[in-house]
Amino acid sequence: MGNLSAGEIRRLQIIGALAADPELLIADEITAVLDILGRRKFLQALQEQQKERGMTIVLATNIPEGLETYADKILLLNRGRQLLFSETSNFLDGNRDLAGAVAERLERL
Repeated sequence: MGNLSAGEIRRLQIIGALAADPELLIADEITAVLDILGRRKFLQALQEQQKERGMTIVLATNIPEGLETYADKILLLNRGRQLLFSETSNFLDGNRDLAGAVAERLERL
């Protein structure tokens, strides 16, 4: 493993976590070291696992770009405080992308 990149190591960690067939998967910044295609493939794989197994998945991230396709609900935290918990469609409220909706909410603070 010493010759693997950070992204390759992260992929192995993901495979190991999913191999345990969990009912709940909590991932903190798990996509941060993945490239664009790796991130998309990872999110698609998680979505498939969720549908097939009924797994609950909680992703903590400060990189919301592209997640609107995958997230059912959004919990927006700022400095450890809950600002909002909502269905993704309600949170987007006319925005096409999650990153834009998050930025709008944070700019209002």
